Amino acid sequence: MPKTAFFAYPAEPKFIGDTILESIPNAREKHGLIITPWPKLKIIGLKLDNLIREKITGTDFLLAEVTYPNFNVYYEIGYAIGQHKPFRVGHELFRGEGE
Repeated sequence: MPKTAFFAYPAEPKFIGDTILESIPNAREKHGLIITPWPKLKIIGLKLDNLIREKITGTDFLLAEVTYPNFNVYYEIGYAIGQHKPFRVGHELFRGEGE
């Protein structure tokens, strides 16, 4: 069964999100990961914070891009820690891919 992850990252700068979204199919193909980035959540009419907490709780682990400071991403990391979820941040995300 594939592992699932929620990907937390800031909305700005835009190139970070674009890069992450482009890399998700590769992560699925090479590593069998099913990754949900936060923009793919259905947020119409829902409180985003509740939806994000539910998604983190329902996945195997959290991925977080922290190159640029963002309090929402820090909160999501803290929430994952509180839920005893493993997480990987920024520079650790794709370690070993070229090895």
